[in-house]
Amino acid sequence: MTTSRQIDEWMQRTRRYWYLDGISDAAMGLFLLLLGLLFVGESVTPPGSPLWLLWGTAGPLLLVGGAVAVGWLVRVLKERYTYPRAGYVTFEKQGSRRVARALAGFLLAAIIGAGIAVATHRLEHISFLYGLVFLGAFGYLSYRLGLRRYLLLAAWSLVLGITPLVFSLSLDQEGALFFIGVGAGMLVLGIVAWYRFDHSAPRQPERDDENRAGG
Repeated sequence: MTTSRQIDEWMQRTRRYWYLDGISDAAMGLFLLLLGLLFVGESVTPPGSPLWLLWGTAGPLLLVGGAVAVGWLVRVLKERYTYPRAGYVTFEKQGSRRVARALAGFLLAAIIGAGIAVATHRLEHISFLYGLVFLGAFGYLSYRLGLRRYLLLAAWSLVLGITPLVFSLSLDQEGALFFIGVGAGMLVLGIVAWYRFDHSAPRQPERDDENRAGG
């Protein structure tokens, strides 16, 4: 007889399928690295510089365009490298979109909340808010998917959120440190996940030397 626990484990394995290859993590890591570099640019730009117009325009464009680009890149890479070896699960693709929307919501909530707090002078360290939001997001993924690397990312996010508390950094420098740190962590763990997937998933059968050179 199938128990409720067995059903939950089966559902978790189904949801986890989308993330096993690490491609989505690596792509999101690259996106966060770009966001961190935007903060770096802002941190070294003097007040009154015309570059602030560029940064003010680039931020929203990066958030919107970056999310679209990440989705496109993940889809292309999975269609080329993952689906031919591990199969295609429509149910999980829909589930992954819900999770992706939830993570995007966490990110937007962190940025908007931090912006409001800074504007009202109620937040001295923006990275602490980012750390708490990403701690919750990665903790949720770890619980929902049963993947331990998200526990590592949750702990790493908290460390990155707390670290600037002992240094005298500007808000832009804190944002740069946090997003570059989280982005690098996701990229590295995504690459490690792909390495494991690449060495465990069945290989694609070769085309018999292109049908023996047409013969």
